[in-house]
Amino acid sequence: MFVEKVLFNARSLLNKVRVIMQPQSGYWLKAINLLDREFTTHNQTEPGLFDDLVIAFQSYVQEFDFNKASERCKQESESQTHPYLLVSGDLSGIQDTVYTISSAGALKSLRGRSFLLQLLCEHICYELLQATTGTYRDSRGHIIHCGGGGFALLLPNCKTDEIDKFLMNVNQWLFRKFSGKLFLSVESLPLSETELNDNQEEKWQEVIRCRDALKTRKFKDQLPAIFGSPVEPVQKSHDRECVICHRDDVAEMKSFGNEGAVACPLCHALHSIGENLTRCQFIKRTDTSSSGTTIALPSFSGEDTFYELLAEDQKKEALWQLNHAVDKKYVPFLLGNYATKIEDLPEKIKKAALEGDGDQQSKRKNMASLQHLAWSAEGADLIACLRMDVDDLGKLFAQGLSVFTLTNFSNLSRLLNLFFTVILNDICAKAKTLSGFSYTHVDGRRRAADEKRLVSVVYSGGDDLLLLGAWDDVCELAYDIQQAFDKFIGLRISAAVTLHKADFPLYQIAHQSEKGLEVAKRDGNGEKHRMALFYNDNLLIRRFKIQERMKRVKDDYNREDSFIEDRLGACVKWQTLPDLLKFVQQFNQARKLMPHSLFQKFYATLRIWQDDGRLYMPMLSQILKQFEDRDFDGKGVTFPLGVVDPTQMSYLYMPLLWAEYLNRNTGGIT
Repeated sequence: MFVEKVLFNARSLLNKVRVIMQPQSGYWLKAINLLDREFTTHNQTEPGLFDDLVIAFQSYVQEFDFNKASERCKQESESQTHPYLLVSGDLSGIQDTVYTISSAGALKSLRGRSFLLQLLCEHICYELLQATTGTYRDSRGHIIHCGGGGFALLLPNCKTDEIDKFLMNVNQWLFRKFSGKLFLSVESLPLSETELNDNQEEKWQEVIRCRDALKTRKFKDQLPAIFGSPVEPVQKSHDRECVICHRDDVAEMKSFGNEGAVACPLCHALHSIGENLTRCQFIKRTDTSSSGTTIALPSFSGEDTFYELLAEDQKKEALWQLNHAVDKKYVPFLLGNYATKIEDLPEKIKKAALEGDGDQQSKRKNMASLQHLAWSAEGADLIACLRMDVDDLGKLFAQGLSVFTLTNFSNLSRLLNLFFTVILNDICAKAKTLSGFSYTHVDGRRRAADEKRLVSVVYSGGDDLLLLGAWDDVCELAYDIQQAFDKFIGLRISAAVTLHKADFPLYQIAHQSEKGLEVAKRDGNGEKHRMALFYNDNLLIRRFKIQERMKRVKDDYNREDSFIEDRLGACVKWQTLPDLLKFVQQFNQARKLMPHSLFQKFYATLRIWQDDGRLYMPMLSQILKQFEDRDFDGKGVTFPLGVVDPTQMSYLYMPLLWAEYLNRNTGGIT
């Protein structure tokens, strides 16, 4: 049974956890201890939900084994007084590495780069475990966490010089391949037995401080090479640059596309991997390069190690299996890799995408382009970008555990990583295994309520997420993810949704969504836990002008008590979203009955509200009268009065835009 089915079925356990998971120090420790008690005390002779929960939780999450790891460290260590080595690593520059692609086919390249980040963390864990314990498979209990661009391990205190050399080689490789944008900061701290057992929190904070300090001195070991004797740059690629990363200092280029473009070997490989993630589920590790698409990473020995994605018929040679923990022959490799395939598109769009040369059966497994996703959207031919981030996660890790232990930290980290990989993939697919979970669907749309979401995940791991897709699916999916996150984790999360044309540069899309997420986190007096729906820069400009005018009105007329200063809300609270969805629902049901003039009167009402705040009531009364005259209620359409309450009027433009875009016809494929 998959972990998501187990977790959503175990309602009684989750309810117990949620009772004690209040926003106070120590609730996570209590929750984890409760899980441990349930696992221990449950009668294992009677199969039930708790049995499945134990299996699933251990398969995906509970890998760090403090007792076995510490015992093995004492056996393998070269130091008698400090037998343990606490290691923490973090990749900085992920934004600049992943989200700065502007070439054709950028979505595949972005997904390939996101995969590389997770692969690099797993690769480093593999090399360190293999070097210090002699085995990777049997020593995964030493991994505290791995994912989201970071890792932490408890290792035997041995081969420290070789470890430093290996990590330096990794950073040299990163500097060569990404021109200094991506940096690995790693700190290791030797610990005595007393320090490990009695001062875990203090030593963990010390490791984090030292690790983060390294980010201010990136590539310090390479400064002599960077600022050495000045030499004239050499353009090695003979007036040709990589169409993806735009480097021209790579001697060997590979053909890319059908128009004579070229790509450097790494970008070419990552683009192919981004495409193959939709059809391959296994990862192979080998010391020799094969004929397939491979990624070469520096190993502990100084030689390159090669990684390759494999299909089902080649899995015998694999080490990892993506998002699976059933077959113990393979190590689970958690990855948020959901993507819409051509075969998942609506029939007309699918037919157009399959036209041209090539095997149609093979092309059906290809990832749908952003243009295909835009054409597949209901109404307007637009894509949307969803960006989400857990609120105050650093504060939670620092203060959320009243008694900090590496085991508790590991469990929390793995739970978050599990959600943003395995669970997220199933939410996007509207998996029926999520028992008891109801997916958002606006009635009246052409697509059925149980069809998969037309989206593709770009990056997901740790505590944040970025995905792209058909705008209507993305808007509904944002609420689904928040609801599932609330049930699964119980923490607060903020989000931003931005709308774009399919040919808008992806790096600009990522930048716009990042600004929206910042607004969602700082809007509302620092409350966070909001969504900036349909965010754009013009919205903020207009909002600022309205706020300035309202301040003057407030001062001139001494209006204090019921005066609402913010007339144009940039963000909406998650608890308000159901009311707004009802508003969209009603408009969408009345799409064939409602005249366009009536729809426009809502915009006029909103303008009056923003200008004054009181005189909107006469026009609202006129709209209600028209609803009654047309007998919408007799056809199952009722007017949602809640959204025109003065406390909700600031957000009225959001459901208005949503309903308008659903009813817009902007071309596409007919």
